[in-house]
Amino acid sequence: MPEFIHRILGELPYFQQYPDHIGAWNIKNDHFKRRVAWAMIRGGSTKTIVLMHHFDVVVIDNYGPLKHLALDIERLEAALKEDASILTPDAKKDLESGNWIFGRGAADMKGGGAIQLALFDTYARLSDQERRKLPTLVLLAVPDEENMSAGMRAATGLLCRLREKWNLDYELMINSEPHQRRNSEKGLISQGSIGKLNVFVYVRGVTAHAGKVLEGLNATGIMAQIVARTDLSEEFVDQVGNQAGIHPTWMRSRDLKKNYDISFPEACYGIFNVLTFNTGPDAVLNKMTTICREILSAYQERVNQKREILSRQTGRNLKPFDWAPCVMPFGDLKDATPAPDKDLEITEELGFRTAAFNLESPMVIVGFCPPYYPGVTNPDQATLHNMVTGFTQAQFGQEYDNEAYFTGICDLSYAMMADDPKILSAALAHMAGNDGYHIAFDEIEKISMDCINIGPWGLDYHKPSERVFKEDLLERTPRIIDHVIRTYNIIRD
Repeated sequence: MPEFIHRILGELPYFQQYPDHIGAWNIKNDHFKRRVAWAMIRGGSTKTIVLMHHFDVVVIDNYGPLKHLALDIERLEAALKEDASILTPDAKKDLESGNWIFGRGAADMKGGGAIQLALFDTYARLSDQERRKLPTLVLLAVPDEENMSAGMRAATGLLCRLREKWNLDYELMINSEPHQRRNSEKGLISQGSIGKLNVFVYVRGVTAHAGKVLEGLNATGIMAQIVARTDLSEEFVDQVGNQAGIHPTWMRSRDLKKNYDISFPEACYGIFNVLTFNTGPDAVLNKMTTICREILSAYQERVNQKREILSRQTGRNLKPFDWAPCVMPFGDLKDATPAPDKDLEITEELGFRTAAFNLESPMVIVGFCPPYYPGVTNPDQATLHNMVTGFTQAQFGQEYDNEAYFTGICDLSYAMMADDPKILSAALAHMAGNDGYHIAFDEIEKISMDCINIGPWGLDYHKPSERVFKEDLLERTPRIIDHVIRTYNIIRD
């Protein structure tokens, strides 16, 4: 993709005249040698607007027999008209209407990327006099947003470099992820992006034979209680204005036995997906640690009650377990134990460290694993919303709703410093299995700018019925973004 972007923009006279205004930025230590494509068009001032999109898409396997056509929109449409069995009834109606483009990435997010490239093509063809009416523009096309956002995390360094070299003053970042509508007659912009934390929980119980169930603590039982207490829990749901957050859920929960035997599993491990607006990672970690401590204590008390009942029934003297509940954040465990002498999988490292810390009693370790997306939003929501919806009402007779947070998770999380960088950096101290994972909060602080998502209307991202609305893609969204680019600095001034 960087080569493709460089080829289609680099042949324009502007970039032939200014070859140092276009290039590719290497992602350090990337296993796949991926790069960030970038281009810059100098405007009439150093005030700068950044257009950013990701060019990776998810897998195509769910297209079934049409997998080989998933990336060929013309042939896919023809094939779907012959046999639309993989589509839902609503998708079939949209196919028949002719108003939508189907295909993997049509919405998420080749559509938005195509719009940004088309705008850059247009601006690069303007006369010098016309370009001086624009702010300076930077285009970022990044890989890996659908996974770890390696592209955007690396691009903060590129933006710092461009800022230093060209004395840029970053004002706004525009992402063009597709939007989903609550009402087909109303578009939607987002002035920020939801945060994401992968919270891991590692439970080590006390092993016992299943025929002597009250002689230990079953890690599976403890983990089951933690999952039941927290899955879809309102305790982790933020609300800002009239926008409610997303309920948390468990992405993984399993014991760590490699083979079946009649003993309790020694440990269980799970990953808990928490999406936040304005709750920081420290608050999420503290909340989860408190919950785990309560559950470990309650589970131990439950076993003690069963032991007491059995004592009365049999005349045996089963003393209660008196282990102090040992629950701690991963960073504290890391500080208190020696590092393994070789690279280990996260669960292996947790087993190694918990054994080094305390081999006898049950333990629960809470921490984070990659990726981490900070929640960000503009403090002033009115300016951009009024600018957009005023334009769309006048030009298209259509209002655009505004939300403070894009809830699909996106790279705008790294465009703005919305919290104390020390607090955010501290979260990485509790990150396990990071394999060099890093977020340069010092760079984000230097380039921090307002952000907005303006993208075309799309439906069924990641599904075989993924599609984008033609009118948005070809007319409305490019004109809205152009309007914001041409008027944002004027209004801000």
